[in-house]
Amino acid sequence: MSKAVTSEINHATSEQERLAKLKYYEILDTAPENSFEQIALLAQQILEAECAFIAFVGENGIFFKSWLGSDERKVAAETFLQRYISRASLDDNNFLLVPIQSAEGYILGYIGAAEVDSPDVDKKLEMMKLLSNIVMDKLEERIGLRKLLRINDDRLHVLIHDLKNPMTTIGLQSELLGKLPGTDDKVKLIAGRINNQSRQIVSDLNHILSSAKRENSNFKPQKIKIDVSVILSNALHRLNLKAAAKQQDLIFKSEGATEIIGDPDKLLEVFFQLTDNAIKFSPAGSKIELSIQTDDQQVTVQIKDEGTSLSDEGLERLFFKFADVGSYATANENTSKIGLQTAKLLVDMHKGKIWAERVEGSSGTVFYVQLPLK
Repeated sequence: MSKAVTSEINHATSEQERLAKLKYYEILDTAPENSFEQIALLAQQILEAECAFIAFVGENGIFFKSWLGSDERKVAAETFLQRYISRASLDDNNFLLVPIQSAEGYILGYIGAAEVDSPDVDKKLEMMKLLSNIVMDKLEERIGLRKLLRINDDRLHVLIHDLKNPMTTIGLQSELLGKLPGTDDKVKLIAGRINNQSRQIVSDLNHILSSAKRENSNFKPQKIKIDVSVILSNALHRLNLKAAAKQQDLIFKSEGATEIIGDPDKLLEVFFQLTDNAIKFSPAGSKIELSIQTDDQQVTVQIKDEGTSLSDEGLERLFFKFADVGSYATANENTSKIGLQTAKLLVDMHKGKIWAERVEGSSGTVFYVQLPLK
């Protein structure tokens, strides 16, 4: 009789939130990637299996990011996964599955193998769990880099858009200068050259912006009225399970609606990254406190953790790409070291400020995000 060696499914999490987390990683329906192929190959070799795979469970079915084996076995694997997810009979094809599970507890997919011919399966199952963790690390690094590249592109496109207006003005003024009565030929020649060059520059800038709009129609930050407390609450909701896994308390002190003009999606990403950073670098059982202060011109969000206090040099380098600031994730979580730079770029796009300070009299760091009301 064939057998299935499986891991437990987590039924406690919301399916809607699980699918949202999977969508966040932008992995479904993507082309094969060598890093995932290598992980699947390791699984195949560790278990001495005929087939191995990395699969994600989307809303519309199973997506194999990596498959090593025959097409016939792939059909059987998909059927088995569908039966396994629905809790039907598991006694089929000697499959072994290990869940690919996010830090919040969402099971996004599985790394698995079929026709396993290894004498010490239970011991090697632990090695499969390590490969599953590597898959999650790869997903985090992959989406982190994608976000950073997009935000850098968006920031560049905003600068280009802002540059286009004065260049257009220079072109018009040089054209008028060349048409003024009494202007000598030398001035007309210089004005004509300025006009031609400014027109060419504006044309080139328009070409860049046109390409950016085709790729991403929302490169410019939205300018709509938003409630910062609602945005902050949404960020905390996305991280509640992650904090709970480390027995951490997320404490948000809100004094009611705090409205500014800004981009809700980009600011949600700012507060998500900063709070996620606090969770990673704070010990289990600690508190993370968030608060909002306002005055006539700006709103300031504070995110205070109880992690390791940073040195002066560490604080200065905190928002640099891949900077080593002398602190480490307390549960060995994956840290791409680009989340804080992502937050800074998005705050810069809102013409705001972001910085960090040590907690006076105790360990920990306070992050500040200061945004104009308008």
